Formats: sequence, C-alpha cells, structure tokens
Amino acid sequence: MRKVATRGARRATYKHFSLTSGRIVQAESSAELELSFVLDALPVVTSYAEQPFGIEYWNLGRVNLHIPDFAAIVSGRRYVFEVKKEDWKDPDVLARTALMKNLLAPHGIVYEMVSPGSLPNVIVRNSVALLHRARVSNTFLGISQLSERVEKTPQITLGELGWNESPIHGMSVAREIIEGRLLVDMTRPLSEMTRLSMHSIDSIAWRH
Repeated sequence: MRKVATRGARRATYKHFSLTSGRIVQAESSAELELSFVLDALPVVTSYAEQPFGIEYWNLGRVNLHIPDFAAIVSGRRYVFEVKKEDWKDPDVLARTALMKNLLAPHGIVYEMVSPGSLPNVIVRNSVALLHRARVSNTFLGISQLSERVEKTPQITLGELGWNESPIHGMSVAREIIEGRLLVDMTRPLSEMTRLSMHSIDSIAWRH
C-alpha cells in the first residue's frame, strides 16, 4: 500500500529479510518488528505482508482510510493485525478496532490489535532464535536424515540434534521447525532440553 521506509520518514524504521516472503520486510516500530519475527517463524503462517492495503470505511458521516500494519494467512484463515505500543487504550483506537472487527468478520477476515503484553515475550525470543539459525535451506537428503532420526527417537531433544554444537546442525533443525516439518512448543523457551516431534511422513512434501 505504501513504503514504510522513506527519506522523509519521521519514525525510526526497521528491516529484516523474511524467509516466508522472500524479501525485505519493513516496520515502523520495534513492536511491529517483533510481530514480523513471529509471523516469519511460525509454520502456521503461510504468507504475510506489511501495510498491505487500505480499508475505506464510512464512519460519523465521513469516509476514512485505515492502513493496517500487517495482513497474514494463518492456518488458512485471513488475519489483519494492527500494532499499538502506547496509544492502544485511546478511545478512538478502541472504537476503530471494534468497528474493523465488525466490518471484516462477514468477509472471513479476523482483525486483531496487538497491544503490549498480547504477544508473549517467550514466543518473540524463540522466533528470533529460530530465524537467526535458519538462513540456509536444507537439502532433501538433510531433511530425510533429520526426519528419520526424529521418527526413530520419539521426543528427541534439540541438544541431541546438535542445536548448540554445530552451526550446520542448528541451522538445519531451525529451518525444519520454521517449515513445520519438526514441531516444538513455542510457548516455552527453546533450549537443548526442548523436545521435538514431527508430522506424518506426508508433510515432508516440498512447498514450491
């Protein structure tokens, strides 16, 4: 809809390369950047974009334009996210949030405001840890070897797969978690003791 980073931008801007989108994603605040990390790392998110479109709506006798911070496909459902760090209790913001929820729900779109505390810090930290390691795509052989080992050893830990011993092992495992072929509990801090599980063998099919 619009470029986040411009020469005349009054706010600080942040950037990172998105594995999900395959491009640089931009954010206007640290809170937006944290949400983009989470959207990029969770395997249930198949696509997302920042400031993707404008929503024109009629309110109090005038036409208004609202540009949400992010839109995403999460578990097959369409979501729109508005990130608020300081003014989320503002009556106008709360009224617009309620209006957006009501207007978009009939179209199958879930509108959510991400306010302080609504995005667990542990999920943000886990997402950053995964993205830091998962910069290299795995080969089919590497995927097969990891899957075979996890399948043979139910509840195997990250430490047993060399999470901190080898950069290559750490990158391979992290990429498989982000791709959704290996599963971890993202609500608990990732460590060498974190246990993994996996989908059925059919889920190993490549996403083109």
